[in-house]
Amino acid sequence: MVDAEGQTSLMAGPRRAFALGPRFLAALRAGDAPLEDALLAAMITLQGLDEYYPAMALGLSDGATTTTHAVWGPRSAYLFHRVDTLVLRDDDNRLVIPWACGPEVAGDGWCWRDEDHATVGRTDADGWRARLARARRVALPA
Repeated sequence: MVDAEGQTSLMAGPRRAFALGPRFLAALRAGDAPLEDALLAAMITLQGLDEYYPAMALGLSDGATTTTHAVWGPRSAYLFHRVDTLVLRDDDNRLVIPWACGPEVAGDGWCWRDEDHATVGRTDADGWRARLARARRVALPA
């Protein structure tokens, strides 16, 4: 299904579903471990990410369309599930960026855990300001 049709396969887990899709499968294949070992390790790791705050997805609807959003702030390490947009928050800042720009904004702090989940490490004040600067370059119009 993933290889033949380019689709994402969801597998139930004890704490959260694991999503295997084309991007993550390619990343696993590019590693040094046998594919089966790398896949099992990724599945187990996703279930035990207790050091990350699981960001909640907020769905907003205009009646015809629903979009999902997650808030991203400076003082926590996050576990994100794929949403439409990430909202970066600070005392005086609110920047809305497309999900696809998360890795660019986080820099080396972004780590894909499967096709739909990523973790982002906590950063200090200078690191947060750098993330906000990168977010401004890709932010959606208000």
